Amino acid sequence: MLEFYITLFFTLLILFSIIKYFTKPRIIEGATGEYQKYPDDPLILAKTNAANIDVLKKKMDEITTLSKQQKINTDNIDKNSQTIASVLKSMSPSSEEASQKNQALLNEDQE
Repeated sequence: MLEFYITLFFTLLILFSIIKYFTKPRIIEGATGEYQKYPDDPLILAKTNAANIDVLKKKMDEITTLSKQQKINTDNIDKNSQTIASVLKSMSPSSEEASQKNQALLNEDQE
């Protein structure tokens, strides 16, 4: 009986792999099948490469700008965290005596 289940399992495994092989999409990422035919003039290729390099330079400038903005945001977040911590520290009683006075005031307000 165990042999039957093992055989069935491997048969289904092989069957599913065959079905998957024949039904998978034939998409290759980035391959559109469209290749531009350029004439043998090297000047055209040089201009095309120059344009591509210009686009890449603009993208890198954008990344640099984002990096600077991220640094500014990080500094602002650190300053805000320090400010919040100092406000919380100033609001909490610094001694047992101050804590007892605050508790006494709260008790008076409740009465």
